[in-house]
Amino acid sequence: MTVFHSLLAGPSLSQFLKNKKSGERYLEFVLRGSRRAQELQQWNALNEDQKTFISKLWMSGPDMKDKARKGRSWRNRDGECKFETWEYVFDDIEAALPRSRFAKMARSSEI
Repeated sequence: MTVFHSLLAGPSLSQFLKNKKSGERYLEFVLRGSRRAQELQQWNALNEDQKTFISKLWMSGPDMKDKARKGRSWRNRDGECKFETWEYVFDDIEAALPRSRFAKMARSSEI
């Protein structure tokens, strides 16, 4: 997941990555697999509220997908046809979420 600079409140972090083309700053958090040192530095630079927000955002992904599938824009843009090619990705995400580090933090705290 990519989180852009403007989404997190508080002072700008030195750990933000910078898109060379657009100049936007962002953080990247991997759901599963090995974490790079840079990602670990980014995570450790966040305060507890920011970590909770990122965790809740990850955990709300399946619910956001379900709500999007019920919307008018989804129907107007032939979302089901496009979704078929991405369905396995969303299934993998939903399977990995309960075992992720984000699940524990999202359950144990409130935003």
